[in-house]
Amino acid sequence: MRDFPNHECHAQFHEARQEYRTKIHHEKNQHWRDWLDNASDPDIWTANRYISCPSTDGGKTRIPSLSVVQPDGTVQSITDNNRKSEVLARAFFPPPPPTSSIDPNFVYPTPLQNPGVITTDQIRRHASKLSPYKASGPDGIPNIVLTRCIEQIINYLYYIFEATFALNVYYDPWREFTTVVLRKPNKPRYDLAKAYRPIALLNTTCKLL
Repeated sequence: MRDFPNHECHAQFHEARQEYRTKIHHEKNQHWRDWLDNASDPDIWTANRYISCPSTDGGKTRIPSLSVVQPDGTVQSITDNNRKSEVLARAFFPPPPPTSSIDPNFVYPTPLQNPGVITTDQIRRHASKLSPYKASGPDGIPNIVLTRCIEQIINYLYYIFEATFALNVYYDPWREFTTVVLRKPNKPRYDLAKAYRPIALLNTTCKLL
């Protein structure tokens, strides 16, 4: 439509774009207010960091080049993300020791019995206790979606959870998680893998189970 600069669709486009920007701005502000209203003690300190820290460039590299000591004693700088992930994975998940430190004669307590009958009231109660703005797992479903839509999905969740215990089957995708790498605070050097720690972001639906 560039050949028709006076066509009414251009005005409609600009109006729709402005409306979109306005709604995005409104929802961001509302999200921030909702998050503050539901913030727990640790979240208050997080909010303080958000407010007091200078703005950052989201396009910058999250993890700087990592220094790795080679078998010959030399130090190699790792710059590409694929190799960084390999270095971090080795630091987070080292190979198991040749012998187990667990006492083979350890007497474990009696396992707990199954929880029995699951009710929709239980599911609803657990959904209401979810922290709404925690990061989501691989399925991308945040807790706020579960809490806001619980009445629409509660019957489906009920039959899924009931079948989980009745059939003794755990849904495989619920075992999947996204590993996020975070800096350990106040470390003198962040070019070393040991200055970081992993956290696992699970799919949120299984947290209701």
